[in-house]
Amino acid sequence: MPRRLTSRRRPVTSDGSMNYFAHATLVLPMDRPLLTAGSILPDLIRYAGARRTHRPAPWNGTDAAGHQQEPLADLAEGIRCHVQADAAFHGSVPFVSLMQALTTFTRREVPLLADHWTRWLLPHVAAELLLDRLLVRADPAGAQACYDAIRRLHDSDVLPTVCDGYGVDVSVTRALLAQWVANRRLHSYDTFEGLAFAVERALSTFGRPVFAPGERAAFAILVDQAEVLIGDPRSLLPTVDGRRR
Repeated sequence: MPRRLTSRRRPVTSDGSMNYFAHATLVLPMDRPLLTAGSILPDLIRYAGARRTHRPAPWNGTDAAGHQQEPLADLAEGIRCHVQADAAFHGSVPFVSLMQALTTFTRREVPLLADHWTRWLLPHVAAELLLDRLLVRADPAGAQACYDAIRRLHDSDVLPTVCDGYGVDVSVTRALLAQWVANRRLHSYDTFEGLAFAVERALSTFGRPVFAPGERAAFAILVDQAEVLIGDPRSLLPTVDGRRR
């Protein structure tokens, strides 16, 4: 019998993070592309091999005279917003309540997943990806602004400084950014297959397949219920520096 979820034992993802567009949504109204790119960057650059990405920007954003370089300063501010949002998100009352409702639903209505080896992680990761799905559907122009922002970073002459700070290869990172835009990554969660693939990839660090026979159909039921419980996706977003969209 799986243990009951309590507020003292909340599930956590492997990276403890909101997803790409949820982060960007908090800063998009400021209309500063590299600020938007910075809000996405910590989750994206780890696929280029960066480690310990959930911390302030790992570079000095000043020139030889000590003046702030605006592109690096905007990126650094976006990263700071990212870190603050993650810190606020998982302990927030709306998210904790959602997780309690989802785990109760899983135990009662799809017990096949309640006995799943990742039973604490599965609803959590699914909810974070669904949050992005619903936010993108509500703001397609914002999603396009994110693609434009990452493209701007890809073309920026500060990218080598960013890569040096994270200890990753510039060419690998540039290819990663280009692929993220070309594949329209924010839209990959819009179908069930895309969402299921993203969940499997997120949990692949545990070294086991996520869905056994029959579990994928059960997961589809969980996804449908999660969308109902989330309702207005903006209600789950944390407040960072007084900004909440």
